[in-house]
This record gives sequence, C-alpha cells and structure tokens, in this order.
Amino acid sequence: MPGGSRATPANIEPIEGIAEQIPLPDASVDVVTSNGVLNLVLDKPRAFAEIARVLKPGGWLQIADISLATPVSDKARADPKLWAECVVGAVVEG
Repeated sequence: MPGGSRATPANIEPIEGIAEQIPLPDASVDVVTSNGVLNLVLDKPRAFAEIARVLKPGGWLQIADISLATPVSDKARADPKLWAECVVGAVVEG
C-alpha cells in the first residue's frame, strides 16, 4: 500500500487448524470460504460436517474448488503437480 500502511480489518483473525477438526466453537462463524482447500482434504464428508458445525444459523459457505466429470486415473494420482493444482483431490460431479 502507498506509504507502507496496511489494512488490518478488526473482524478477521487467522487461526491454524485442519478442515476435519476446525478449532472453533459450534455456530461461531458467519462465512466459510474454500478456494481449493477442500480439494486437498482426504475426508471430505468430515470436513463438510465440521463446516456445518461451526457455521451460525443462516451462515454462508463459499466454494471455489475444482470438480470433475470423471475420476482421475491412478497415473494422475501419482503426479505431484496435479496434487498441487488441486486436481487429484477434486470431487466427481454427480
């Protein structure tokens, strides 16, 4: 930013955790956003259960992850680049 200043919103607090065990109380979050994170989670049902647990009633879930029409091949699963690009962990549509 010009002059070296930074915007620091008062209502944002970074925390460390894993998607399958979110370190927050029940019904404590207004919005959960995933921008490729869920593609890297092995236990997706558990992650979605945790998201539902921490969201307040009427809370929002925003997902910008990849989905595929067909499952990836074993060869693709062995490709680190495809893991890094979140392709291998993508859910299959339907």
